Amino acid sequence: MAVRRADRKTFLHPRVGRLLMDCETLVTPDQGQQLLVLTPADAETRERLDLLRVLGSQEFPKGCTPSVTHQTPSVTHQKPSVTHQNT
Repeated sequence: MAVRRADRKTFLHPRVGRLLMDCETLVTPDQGQQLLVLTPADAETRERLDLLRVLGSQEFPKGCTPSVTHQTPSVTHQKPSVTHQNT
């Protein structure tokens, strides 16, 4: 595998807002397969991802946005639906 390109992408999550992610595309030599690797690009994004682990499927009243905490919870990851925007 080799790195094909590195990029920075912004995702807008409906519950925690903007997520700034570093993105690397790894490809096989014949370019037949690709692996997209996303990692948080800054501390704020890491905190928002930690918050998502806590939120899970909890429901909040309309218009209520929870604040980001500095605790690192030990719960399972869930895939959020996100809207992707290139930056």
